[in-house]
Amino acid sequence: GAMLTGLTQSCAYKALCERSQLKHTKRPRTLENIKLAKQGAKESFGYMPSEQTLWKSVQHKDIDWNTRYLLWMSLHGAYCIGAKWLSFGPQYHDQVYCKHCNNVTEDMAHIMTECSSPGQIEIWELVGKLLEKHGIPWHPPSMANLLACAALIFRAQNGNRDSGREHFYCIIMSLSMQVIWNARCERVIQNNNSPFSPVQI
Repeated sequence: GAMLTGLTQSCAYKALCERSQLKHTKRPRTLENIKLAKQGAKESFGYMPSEQTLWKSVQHKDIDWNTRYLLWMSLHGAYCIGAKWLSFGPQYHDQVYCKHCNNVTEDMAHIMTECSSPGQIEIWELVGKLLEKHGIPWHPPSMANLLACAALIFRAQNGNRDSGREHFYCIIMSLSMQVIWNARCERVIQNNNSPFSPVQI
């Protein structure tokens, strides 16, 4: 128990969230994505964040609410995209596939790192140049790296944590994800899948 006189609203909320999480079994897709993010971070950056760190990272103060939501939904694999459309009627089954990539399943990894429609390719090229300019090694984006983008640790030459590069990487990568997602949704939902031009991107 907790003494009510010393209980803040923030502490109470966190305790309720933790208690609620203990009551629910994690979905298989969520567990897969957590494992993917941990392994991707280890392979690319030599650091494996814990599961707790990954969940805490989606509440990172450097990320706006919409992008936090995007990361949270992506970790859960909760967006209605790709194979999820198969659970609806046959009239929706064509929504499973990307209309620009020879009917490849349009999952989040495809949207963020593989789609040939103008958007992700141009954005990641710019991001790579920007990161290298600031002394941050550029790894071609994978869904694993993107899911862990707010949970990584960078070290300075003296071995101390480099919080400046951590914040910069977190902001640039998560914001780029949001731009790619917004462009995809505008193209698919509002523009009847008409692609943007590279100039518009």
